[in-house]
Parts: sequence; C-alpha cells; structure tokens
Amino acid sequence: MQDRNPTCRRQLLLALAVVTCFAVVASAKEQAEEFVAGLRSRGLNELALDYLSQMEGSRLADDAFKQRIAYLRGVTLIDEARQATDSEAQSKLLDQARAELDRYAAANPASAAGAEAQTQLATVLMEQAKRLADQANELPAGSAYAEQRDKQRTAAQQLLDQAQPMFASAAAFYTAAIDKLPKTPDAAAPADKGDSRQDLRGRLAQVNVLAAQSRFEQAATYPADSKKFRELNEATAKELSGLFDQYSKWLVGFYARLYEGRCYQALGDYQRAQGCFEEIISQSSVTPAFRKLITSAYGYQTECFLLQKKFDEAIAGAKGWLGDAHGAEAQEPEWLELRYHLAQALQQKAEATTTTGAERRKLLAETREAYRLVSAAPGEFQREARAANVTLAKGEEPRKDQPHDFKTAYEAGKEAMASVNAATMAIPSAERNNPSAVPDLRSQADESKEVA
Repeated sequence: MQDRNPTCRRQLLLALAVVTCFAVVASAKEQAEEFVAGLRSRGLNELALDYLSQMEGSRLADDAFKQRIAYLRGVTLIDEARQATDSEAQSKLLDQARAELDRYAAANPASAAGAEAQTQLATVLMEQAKRLADQANELPAGSAYAEQRDKQRTAAQQLLDQAQPMFASAAAFYTAAIDKLPKTPDAAAPADKGDSRQDLRGRLAQVNVLAAQSRFEQAATYPADSKKFRELNEATAKELSGLFDQYSKWLVGFYARLYEGRCYQALGDYQRAQGCFEEIISQSSVTPAFRKLITSAYGYQTECFLLQKKFDEAIAGAKGWLGDAHGAEAQEPEWLELRYHLAQALQQKAEATTTTGAERRKLLAETREAYRLVSAAPGEFQREARAANVTLAKGEEPRKDQPHDFKTAYEAGKEAMASVNAATMAIPSAERNNPSAVPDLRSQADESKEVA
C-alpha cells in the first residue's frame, strides 16, 4: 500500500487517537468497531488498517476489541483489494487478508467468531479463484495458451475446493446454534433472544447463498462449451431458485435471484436471465443496500441486451437508472460497472452499420464521456475504460487550441498522462489478445507524452 502523504497521514492518525480516547473508553469494543466500520464505509481502508495497528498495542483498546483485530484487518484488506486496479497488488492484499482471517479462525474454533471468520476466509478464496478463472478466460483461444489456461483453471478449482467446506462448516455451526434455541420464545427470557434467532438465521442464509455462489464461480472454471459447465450452472440455478423461495423476504434472497439470473446468462438463456433481473429491478429502491443490488441487476441486464445486439434497450435501461443516482452513488463500484456497460452499448450502436452521420458522432461523444467518467475513478473497469478511450481517440484530429491559463494546462496535462498510462497498461493485454493494436497503442502513448 503506497503512502502518498506521510505527513497528512500522521496528522490524521493523531486526530484519530484523540477521538479514540473517548470512543474506546465510552463503549470499548462496540465503539471501536463502529469507528473502523465508518472508515471502511468511506473507502478509507488504509487509514482503518493504520488505526488497527495502533490499537493492537494501545492501552485504550480493551481485550475484547484486540481479539477482533485480526478479523477486522482481514475484512478491511478484502475491501482494499476490491479497490485495487493492479492485479498483482490485489492478489497480495487477498493473501494478507487470508492470513489474518486464518489466524482469527484458528484462535476461535467452534464459535460464532470462528464461523464468521471461516465465511470471510472462504469468500477470499472464492474471489481469488474468480480472478484466476477470469484471467484464464481472457487468454486467446488456441493451443498456444492451452497449458497456461488449464493451469489457471485448475488453480481456481483448487481454491474453490478449499472454500466450499468452510462455507459448509459455518452453515453447520449456525444450524446447530439455531437448533439449540428454545422452539418457542420464553416470555421470561432476555429480550434479545428473538434477535439472536433472527441474527443466526440471517447468517445462515448468507452462508448458504455464498456457498451456492461459489458453485457458480466453479462453473466458470470449465470451458463454456463443456458438459461440466452446463451441468454446474443448471444445478446451481435450481439451488439458487430454492434459496430465493426460502429467503425472499430478505435482501440476501434477492442476491440468490441475481446469481440465478447469472447462471441462465452463462447458459445463453437470456429470457430466463432477464426475468430474474427484472424481478430485482422492479423492487422498491429505498435503501442504499437494495439500490446497490438493483444497480448490479441493471448491469447484468445490459450485458444480456448487448449479447443479443439490443442496443436501444441496453442504453435506455442503463441511462434511466444512472440518471437516478443519489449523491456519491455514481462513484460506487456497481454504478461504475453499469456506466462501463452503457459505454459499450453506446459504442457498439455507433459502430453498427445502420448508424451513420450525426447520430454516430453523438453516440461516440457520449461513449467517450461515459468511459471518461469510469476511468476517472479507481476500480475494476478503470483500466479497460482508459484503454477503450485510447482506441476511440485513434484517427481523431489533434486538438489545436492551446491552454489559456494554468488550470486548463494542468487539466490537459493530467488528461494526457492518463492517456499515456492507459495505453501503456493496455499494451501487455493487446500483445496477447490483439497484437495488431499494439503499434497504435504505442503511438498513442508517445503522442500523449508530447502533449503532457
């Protein structure tokens, strides 16, 4: 993790120490955990990690909080990995998260804390497997990359083989804990008994849906035309449908429906996939958590439309929902992904043979703006958006106007350096997947260096 401003960081940590002095004393573990959660919710993961390191040896933190530090550090590292744009850095962060969660699970066997850590650890393994499978599927077709592709898919399968027993173990713990509770709440029992039952049921639901999701990811480790790919997606879709029926009153139930739709999408059954996504989209969008889920559903719906060459439907749906973004929502990963798919839809419609003249120019201008917005924010699609804009810029007339003040010159320089970085980062991928594009990318990088 790069420390871009050590002085500023030290000042912030000093302020945090003052705040913590009151927060920890006031309500020890709960206040401190809420503080970490607040930092994570704002994307201040490096600051949260620094805070946890300080509290590890601080007298201000009680033993209950210190025992949770490995777990909190693990989940914060997962958040940090999800924001990383460099695959090597992301893998390193996930490895660190795995080590922290493994340590926490080992220290808390056969307990709610251990089950919680196992769930998070299995999630880390699933994310690492997904990254390996995605990398394998992005390799060019043909025998030249067959060995590398098989190696990555096998590694992904092995990670998922490790994750699934962890999900099963956590589910078994929550099931047993629920079974131990009184069948009928005792009026004389503590007031939180009902909440405990509900909490355990919620955790069990989450683990069951995550376990099913891991089987969806497992299907992606096999060739799309293989029998195993189809069988796994079909079986997982059926399992997820049952989980939705079981948990349809909870948010996690609709995540089961989302992944059921993704199974159908993977199988090319777009009608059934769209049915799942539409069911989510049609729900009330009051809470931030459900709006995030709806945004994901719009993203996959847009992908389905693109696969069917239904550009107008893709553009209309994505534009409509993006136009309803509240505050900083537009910078969240799900919204950036949807905007990236909107850019793809706009570009593909612009490049269609039926699109000409002014309409094509308008669509390309909208495409560039959509890619620009995605490329300006760190995230999974930042690099792809920058590379796409580099490709779109090919053949355009260079700008003749000169910056008239320092601010304009500064912004132009930043834009040019972003173009250099985008072209440079896109070259390794192009060398594997599209060698003919490499000269253009090198040329774009050189031209942008001159502008900068």
